[in-house]
Amino acid sequence: MAAALKATALLNTLIAIGHGIKGIEMFVKNQTPVQTLPRATAVPYRIGWFQGCALFSILALLNLRWSTTGLDHTTDKLIAALASGTYICSSYFYRTVGDSAQWPTLVGGIAQIYAAFIV
Repeated sequence: MAAALKATALLNTLIAIGHGIKGIEMFVKNQTPVQTLPRATAVPYRIGWFQGCALFSILALLNLRWSTTGLDHTTDKLIAALASGTYICSSYFYRTVGDSAQWPTLVGGIAQIYAAFIV
């Protein structure tokens, strides 16, 4: 289980970095239609995007911690289940709009389920 959780921590780190890079491309380089949104919509959109980066980073740190302590608490298992659900639901919604982010988020969800509940 420890190796699978460490691998999931690394995967979460890579997803956080990729998510951040895509956000920089979208918001800093002004390369997407997001720039056409009204300010009242665009600002929360940007904030939410980078909150996603923080979430993936937190999940990476949690998985790294769990690789040494295990998922001993019911709370730990609930966090892992919520992380898996978030990844898989995000993958589905990314797929409905044709976003290539469906694949990393699907892999993230499957890896989280495998590391936390199967191994």
